[in-house]
Amino acid sequence: MSTGLTMLKRYVTKRPVTQATVVKVEQVSQQFRVIELVCDTPFKTTVLPGDKISITTNGKRRCYTPIAVEEDTSSIRLGIYVHGEGPGSAWASSVKVSDVLRLTGPRPSLNLSTVNAPCVLFGDETAFAVARSLQRHLGTRHASRLIFTVNSLKDAQAAVSALELRNTVLIEKVLGNSHIAQLSDAMTLALGELEARRLALTGCAHSIQALRKTLSGTEVKYSKGLVRA
Repeated sequence: MSTGLTMLKRYVTKRPVTQATVVKVEQVSQQFRVIELVCDTPFKTTVLPGDKISITTNGKRRCYTPIAVEEDTSSIRLGIYVHGEGPGSAWASSVKVSDVLRLTGPRPSLNLSTVNAPCVLFGDETAFAVARSLQRHLGTRHASRLIFTVNSLKDAQAAVSALELRNTVLIEKVLGNSHIAQLSDAMTLALGELEARRLALTGCAHSIQALRKTLSGTEVKYSKGLVRA
C-alpha cells in the first residue's frame, strides 16, 4: 500500500488501544529520561517516522514521538524531556519499572516518512525524539543536520550523546531572544552545506516563526518545510 493510502486509512480508522508495561527507565541527564515499554499486543498499523502515540495514566493523556519501535518484539522507546509541572513531566519523573499504561495510536504528527533527501531539522529539547526518528529513517542514504535551541548546554549534550544524535548544533537560549540571530546563521549554513532539499521545523512556535521570517529574506532555497509547533 502506498504511503498516501496508508496515511488516509489511519486517519479514518478508530484508534486502537493497547496495554503496555514499563520495562526500563534510564536517567540520561538531569532533565531527560529514556523509557522502554513492551506492549501486550502489537499496534494494528505501522508506526511511521514522526508518528506520535498517546499514553494515558491516572486519567491524564500525553503524546510522544517514539525514538524507536521494534515491531517484532512490541517494544517502544521514548525519550522524554522532563520540564515544568504539567501532567507529562509529573508522569515521566515518577514512572517506574512494572508500571502499566494504556497506549493509543499511532497518529500522524510530523510525517518524516516523506523525507527522502538531505534534511535540516530545527527544534528544542522536546524535539530530540523526533530528530532520532528522522535519523533512523534516513539511515546512511541521506545526510541530516540537527539544530536545537536549549535551556542548558550541559544537560542537552548529555541527552544528545545518549540518543546517539549525529551532526548536531546546540544553541543556548538567551533572555530577550538574542540567540535567534545565531540560530538563523546556523540554519542558513546547514542548508547551504547540505544543499538540503527538505526542512523540518518543530518545537517552540515563536522560534519557528522568527526562523521562517529570517530564512524568507535569504537566497537559501529549500522545498516546502514540514512544520509542527
